[in-house]
Amino acid sequence: MAAELHECVDGLATRLLSGDPRALARAITLVENERSGAAELLERLRAERKGALVVGFTGAPGSGKSTLISAYIGHLRHDSQRVAVLSIDPSSPLTGGAILGDRLRMGRHIGDPGVFIRSAAARGHLGGLSRNTAAIVRLLDAAGWDMVILETVGTGQSEVEVAGIADICVVVTCPGMGDEIQAMKSGVLDIADILVVNKADLPDASRSTRALRGMLQLREESRQAVPVIELIATEGKGITELADAVAARWRKLGSE
Repeated sequence: MAAELHECVDGLATRLLSGDPRALARAITLVENERSGAAELLERLRAERKGALVVGFTGAPGSGKSTLISAYIGHLRHDSQRVAVLSIDPSSPLTGGAILGDRLRMGRHIGDPGVFIRSAAARGHLGGLSRNTAAIVRLLDAAGWDMVILETVGTGQSEVEVAGIADICVVVTCPGMGDEIQAMKSGVLDIADILVVNKADLPDASRSTRALRGMLQLREESRQAVPVIELIATEGKGITELADAVAARWRKLGSE
């Protein structure tokens, strides 16, 4: 039995490393559901890290993360980058499975062989991610994707787990969400490498941007300048600036 399991895991790992999307999907299911062979598969892939850039997008519900990510994927594909997306969705109270709203908003990329989109259910796990997110990211990296995008469940100020997994954290907010700027003074503001004010065509967008920049100036402990970018994701406005900011941050990390 052990020999059969080893053979099955080894074959799955070989296909995943070759870039087989079906093998990757099967491996993610194995790990997400903690089925027999999951631990062996992760151990088999331990030394197969390929250095994918992991970018995490987090922010309050309604800030437009999925639409923003979809536009960002389009920009990356224009530059021929291969992109994997792991979207953590709220869980169904009946089945425990993911409610696939975020994945549906990225539907225009389904069928593109240079894009892999997978949803995972939070299943009650706090922090904005699922319990096995880090392990799934390891699978995506081993499969050879250039970039892995993590989208958290809509989060509040204390849900900062994404910072422990992503190389770069993009915190998304938008005007008209009440006290969202005040709430960001602690928690998610501290993990932001890039701040985005989405839906910048709405009233008070400039005021939200000024408030964020003012708060950043008050943070004496800050060792890096955090860009604040205004975006209209539905129109693609600001996406180039976001991509440039991510690239600049990645270059800086590489030089440290």
